[in-house]
Amino acid sequence: ALADLRATLVAGLTRAFGQSDFGSTLIEDAAQEALVRIVDRIQSFRGDSRFVTWAMAIATRAMLSHLRRAHWKNVSLD
Repeated sequence: ALADLRATLVAGLTRAFGQSDFGSTLIEDAAQEALVRIVDRIQSFRGDSRFVTWAMAIATRAMLSHLRRAHWKNVSLD
């Protein structure tokens, strides 16, 4: 089930953010981090939406966090 969910998250993130712009490594990292968050927070899933919709929201936030960290990684403090 986790392998199928990971594949769904990678496909969704690739469609949303475009693989050519960010590279598959960043998308894979975000999907992996999202899986960890999903497993940790599975009890909070209320069923108000489809499970995949809820999971993609978590994956999108994980991707945005990775992009934010990548952007500020090479910024000088000066």
